[in-house]
Amino acid sequence: MNDAFVTDTHPVVWLAADRKKLGRRAARAFDAYEAGEATLYVPAPVVLETWFLRKNGRIRASTSLGSWWDSVASPSLLFEPMTGEDVVQAERLHWEHVDVFDRLIVACALRLGLPLVTADAAITDSTLVEVVW
Repeated sequence: MNDAFVTDTHPVVWLAADRKKLGRRAARAFDAYEAGEATLYVPAPVVLETWFLRKNGRIRASTSLGSWWDSVASPSLLFEPMTGEDVVQAERLHWEHVDVFDRLIVACALRLGLPLVTADAAITDSTLVEVVW
């Protein structure tokens, strides 16, 4: 198991709501994170997507998006800012995928040199980044 990984949006949502949806390797990665044995990097686009999901009622938080993130967070969760480098890299990717969030999340994982926890077939099929699922 790697000691650090980046997460896509859906795995962290499933971590909070329905762990049964996680793939075996993804569940092990999150188990290591929750045990303090791995660092979880959350790219800024993932945080933005969770805001949209909460606004649309797809994520339920008792008081705020912040309280939802508090329920997922531990000392080994690091919010990773989006950089100009990420935006340039996302545009340069040799990948015919139009989802800007996916492109930015992949660019972040590439910049950090870490695997990405995702079940997204478009990301997996791209072979641009190591996928943990």
